[in-house]
Amino acid sequence: MNIRKIPDEELRDYIMSHLAINDINKVHGATREEIADSFLAYTPFGRQLIIDYYRDMEKTKGKMNWINKTIFEHKYFYIGGTDALVAMMLLGFKVNEQREANVTMRSIEPSHLTGNALPRKYSFFKNHNVKSKDINTGWSEWY
Repeated sequence: MNIRKIPDEELRDYIMSHLAINDINKVHGATREEIADSFLAYTPFGRQLIIDYYRDMEKTKGKMNWINKTIFEHKYFYIGGTDALVAMMLLGFKVNEQREANVTMRSIEPSHLTGNALPRKYSFFKNHNVKSKDINTGWSEWY
């Protein structure tokens, strides 16, 4: 999925319709509209990084597991839990209001990347020569 090419209004409609399909009204107090707006605050570049990270996760047939965002954040930048949920939903995962998806535990939380084995956090912004506003339009320009 090349999310960079989808116009914001079309993407918002797509997110809203898939939240309805997944019977999601609120996640951690955020309404459907707030969930969509939060994801749309990311620039197309930021959205694509999130989508690309969750793209290779394995689906389960029925079991739902917590959507972990810690490893993504360690490698890139902070995202909200609902943003991770939207990314997985856009990739065709079934999601629910408890921020779970039909994703295997092995792919969402690889054992070789947990606890003390996490790679050292580096400055994503410095290493990629980007500013915070290059990732999320709602963030202050702090780098």
